[in-house]
Amino acid sequence: MKAFQRYIKEELRLEKLTFTTDEDSHGVVYKLKVDWPVLGKKLKKDMPKVKKELSLVSSSQVKKFLETKSITVAGIALGEEDLQVPSFRKF
Repeated sequence: MKAFQRYIKEELRLEKLTFTTDEDSHGVVYKLKVDWPVLGKKLKKDMPKVKKELSLVSSSQVKKFLETKSITVAGIALGEEDLQVPSFRKF
């Protein structure tokens, strides 16, 4: 991106363009995305408790999941085939 800094500034009419990897101070939040019909077939009776606990998973836990490709939720091990991680910016 830095190689295109001049073009980006010109095109967007910016005076200053800053590159950073500091996600926390810029409001980047990671959440888990679940295909409930698929996961429901896998979990069956455990789905309600996993669904409840998934809503409580923190952004830092999701970032760790991205590294390890595994997370335990409500005592159930889930892998990358079970969950996706879209990222977005919280305004």
